[in-house]
Amino acid sequence: MRMHVTAAGLLIPKTLLGQLDEVEIRWQNGGVMIAPVAAAEPDTDADTYPIIPDDDPIYDLGKDPIDMGITDASVNFDKYIY
Repeated sequence: MRMHVTAAGLLIPKTLLGQLDEVEIRWQNGGVMIAPVAAAEPDTDADTYPIIPDDDPIYDLGKDPIDMGITDASVNFDKYIY
């Protein structure tokens, strides 16, 4: 797979990463190495891992979409949202 590197960098498709939650990216032997990081248990004393309840309404977003006949919503998102 060939990809164009933009000024912001490179977007790696999720299909190439499988079920990985976290990777380490480093320069090694003249190339970029992407390696999986073992999942660590969150530190329960730190508030960097907020506990989100299962009934949080954010999980319901997109579950019941409506059909408005708009076929270009992803391209003209800003036009429709404002």
